[in-house]
Amino acid sequence: MENIFQSSVIVPVYNRANLVGKTIDSLLKQNKPFSEIIVVNDGSEDNTLNVLKRFGDKIKIINTKNKGMQSARNTGVKAAKTEWITFCDSDDIFVPDYLEKISVFLEKHREIKLLYSNFVRFSEKRKTKSRIDLAPDNLLSGAKVSNGFYYSIPDLFCRIIQFQLLWPTGMTISKALFDAMNGFDLQMYPYKSEDLEFTLRALLKTDCALSIQPLVYIREHEGKHSSNPLVRTMDEIIVLQYVDKNQELSDQYQKAILSGINMRGIKVFNLALKQKSFELCREYAHFLEEDKSSLINRLKLKLIEIKNKNLRLFIWFFFRVIV
Repeated sequence: MENIFQSSVIVPVYNRANLVGKTIDSLLKQNKPFSEIIVVNDGSEDNTLNVLKRFGDKIKIINTKNKGMQSARNTGVKAAKTEWITFCDSDDIFVPDYLEKISVFLEKHREIKLLYSNFVRFSEKRKTKSRIDLAPDNLLSGAKVSNGFYYSIPDLFCRIIQFQLLWPTGMTISKALFDAMNGFDLQMYPYKSEDLEFTLRALLKTDCALSIQPLVYIREHEGKHSSNPLVRTMDEIIVLQYVDKNQELSDQYQKAILSGINMRGIKVFNLALKQKSFELCREYAHFLEEDKSSLINRLKLKLIEIKNKNLRLFIWFFFRVIV
């Protein structure tokens, strides 16, 4: 039987003249083509629009005022004509058989309305292991496997709070589900981890699948704010607090949220300490105060309270050497 799966791909873009062309090239080189490539130019001020125009009628361009990634994605979905929607950020790359592989899986598993891709992060200097390879060993335990995809993954809501496995580039979702969720939440602008809110909200409504093979490549570069671990982790805390406040959660999910917030609070403190951002350390010190049984934590808390800057820096350097 012929595979009739069709998907539109949405590419939100802001000031990516140097990279968006490579992204679109990868979308055009699919073994099974997308029904339409919709690029939402979110008020770019560089040469992005001219780069997009070179593709002619191969893509559909929507120009908007700068309102952020969430609004741009929602605008693209509203214009889409297919029952399925795929998302790709403007600096990332799809492998040629992305759509072919997901269409085979989704034709066989029509109960699945949300699908994510395993991915590799890369830059001009390095390429990481795939996201699944970097995940804790038990993160996908108990999942079913079919046609190269995990699905029916137990406790996935709780698990991705501990390790974020599901990213927006390479996400394919039924348009009906996306509309029922009212799309991406505009309140998440301008947080760099805004997609986590959407993912958690989606998992409250439906099961999802995840490709075992990396089908997308996530580009790391200086202009990508999500590549900054300190900023990203701080934003994740805000997102988790927002989900806790605005969603009806079971006790199990609330505990997972609070645990995720605490874990990230400690991470922010340690990243800030490494950067000698002592004021930020003091802002997040209460996360360490919950575990004063740790000698290392007590020393860190004492260090950030030293008022003499020279003495504090001397002790900071000594502390960095011995820890």
